[in-house]
Amino acid sequence: MPKPFSISTFFRMTPNVMLAEFFGRFETGVSPGDWDGIKETEVEPLLNRLADINDESVKNQIEKAIHDIASLASKDGMAAFHEAALTCNQPDWLNDLPKKGRYPTSMYVWLRYPKLFESALAIFRFSGLTYWRRRAHLPLLAPKFTDEKLLQLKNSLENFFEERQGRGRVCTVDLYERGNGMYYITAHPDDYVEDVLVHDDLESLNNQTLCKTFEVTLAYDSRRG
Repeated sequence: MPKPFSISTFFRMTPNVMLAEFFGRFETGVSPGDWDGIKETEVEPLLNRLADINDESVKNQIEKAIHDIASLASKDGMAAFHEAALTCNQPDWLNDLPKKGRYPTSMYVWLRYPKLFESALAIFRFSGLTYWRRRAHLPLLAPKFTDEKLLQLKNSLENFFEERQGRGRVCTVDLYERGNGMYYITAHPDDYVEDVLVHDDLESLNNQTLCKTFEVTLAYDSRRG
């Protein structure tokens, strides 16, 4: 389940040697600085280093990565790593995980095994979904998802939402096979256009028109139908 997110906690709970490598993965435009002069769990220099990044797109990438790593630094996240390793048919990955806390483990997987991390993140998010509407009497068969079938689903969702709700003009469909007989399809149709207030590069407040997407998730359990 989701937990409160804190960048300060992330910095305190993750070893500096890992944080140094983490920041090095991004084009921050900021001098790496002297990591030896920063004590473990010392937060203020790291927050300042993050604040000194002028490129907002890079800063957003870093904050998203921090959020994902922190999300999997949990009991459910550790279970997701284990399931992802088995789903990807790479159980040996589990033997390489550090025998440390959850934050170092989550960071280690992000740094060393990006495919495992992304798979675990998908499992974590699917497991956190709480509202489902069940359709009974489906066949006990493993579905065959072809590119053609996924395209048909994409077009059907676009037509459904556009005709009935006036949104959903464009839809992206992604398939994830969990490996335990569960299949997930995540669709992101266009939502209604809205106006939001944002700061530009000169820190002036401006009106911006956005068309965000909303999420629709379909799950099929081939063991239960």
